[in-house]
Amino acid sequence: MAWRISTWSREHGRGTLESEHFRDVGFDAYRAEVDDFRAGELVHVELEPGAPPRVRRVWPDDPRFPLAPGTPPAPALRPELRAAAERTLQQRRACLDHRIASLSPTALVLEGDDVQFEHGASDELVVHAPAYVDLPLQFVIKYLRVSTDAERAHLHAEKHELDATSLALTLIGDADQFYFIAGGGVSCRRTR
Repeated sequence: MAWRISTWSREHGRGTLESEHFRDVGFDAYRAEVDDFRAGELVHVELEPGAPPRVRRVWPDDPRFPLAPGTPPAPALRPELRAAAERTLQQRRACLDHRIASLSPTALVLEGDDVQFEHGASDELVVHAPAYVDLPLQFVIKYLRVSTDAERAHLHAEKHELDATSLALTLIGDADQFYFIAGGGVSCRRTR
């Protein structure tokens, strides 16, 4: 059963959940594994036995990156570059299966498909001028996004130095693995 956050208030430490069978199931912050839920966000819910439904635990489907304490912040990505990358990522089709099609100093090409490439790839995501790539050759993506501030800080401190023009992407695998790519820009196209 798919659950979503209906409402969440960090200040009050309370929220409500909904699913196809239940509406306005309340929960307190001490039942939540994070404090930054967003309305409409897909979550996992563990209920207490019995009725009516009472939440034992709630956690996000889209995991939060666990930044090490004391990690300094990275330079923020310029807002216009962030907005352009987010628009590009919103245009792509959500595919389950992915693979690295090619990698050169000018482009990283990731192919995506939902039927294990039986008919070739259905989408291509191109990271222009890739500077850092942390990916297996084939993988499943649950989430692909422009990196959050915490993810940029980790990448900057531990993996690859970023500046305000360095696009960092976060890919989250089906077992909640975090993968990172840094480059100069991103584009996508449908191949069939």
